[in-house]
Amino acid sequence: MSFDNKAALAAGIATLCIITGAAAIAQNAAEAPEARYYMDAGTIGGFMGQGANHELTLRLGSRLPASGAPQADHFMPQGARLGASVPLETPVRSTGSTEYGEFQRPKGRLLLYWGCGEKAGPGQPVVIDFAKVAKGQMPPNLFSAKVPMENGPQPENSRTYGTWPNGKTSKSISPQSSILGQHRIAGNYSPEIAFGLNQDFMAGLKVRTSNGAAGSTLLNWNGLNNATGYYAWAMGGQDMGGNKGGDMVWWSSSATQEFGGGLWNWLSPGTV
Repeated sequence: MSFDNKAALAAGIATLCIITGAAAIAQNAAEAPEARYYMDAGTIGGFMGQGANHELTLRLGSRLPASGAPQADHFMPQGARLGASVPLETPVRSTGSTEYGEFQRPKGRLLLYWGCGEKAGPGQPVVIDFAKVAKGQMPPNLFSAKVPMENGPQPENSRTYGTWPNGKTSKSISPQSSILGQHRIAGNYSPEIAFGLNQDFMAGLKVRTSNGAAGSTLLNWNGLNNATGYYAWAMGGQDMGGNKGGDMVWWSSSATQEFGGGLWNWLSPGTV
């Protein structure tokens, strides 16, 4: 029996996320902030013996139109090693039609497990049959609670939108980069946004595995001082090629029946 496996462990949940608005947040859309800014600074732990790397995602969304061609820049502290600024590019909205191929009813199953321990807990696995899902049949009570997706600005919820990284520049964040210091966002479709950061990229996780009893795998890692939580998951698949069917197994370290969704993203302290 051959399986292709993927596993990951996230801490804190290994990102520092800054969400700021250019005006006070109100209750209705007419009084919503003129602009919202999302800065996601993440640390990717070393894989295959390599050191930790950094990742940085910047997104500016505004309910205002641009005065001319959309243009915005994020001016960085010197320690970021990205030059004076990086451009937030506005993606071109596609207007073409989409052609779909012939529908093939999916085959196979997804087996869901959760929690830590040598043996699966009661009620496990939850089995999702892809053929039944295509007919609109989902297992009842699939999730124990709703973990919200906190996605911030997106093209779909913004009149004007800009993002980095993008194809406009080849600059990239490096393992030696720091985001400590003063930041400023300026453009022609949002008020100027300025803030200072006194928290840098999180340190990298160092994960160790060992064999446990009854064929289990033990995970150990170094604690991070500013982490609010840790989340691990693993996936494996058997004979999934060519829509032949087969089984996939998805395990989540969540103590309750939760999989992916908001757990894969930045979570506010209130949600954690």
